[in-house]
Amino acid sequence: MLNEHHSNPISSVQYLRHDLMIELGRIEMAMEEIGLNPNPQTAIETLQNKHARVSAALDKLPQH
Repeated sequence: MLNEHHSNPISSVQYLRHDLMIELGRIEMAMEEIGLNPNPQTAIETLQNKHARVSAALDKLPQH
């Protein structure tokens, strides 16, 4: 049974950090597979920009 008054609840910041880290992993996997893209340079730039935005968002989150 779940205890609603758990001594160490997971905060929304931790959920957000987890989601952003998953997204970074997806971006990095896509960058590794970029050779399959018909226009790799444009795809690389798009993924690098997205990676930078997600990384910046992670950096702005408070540390636990």
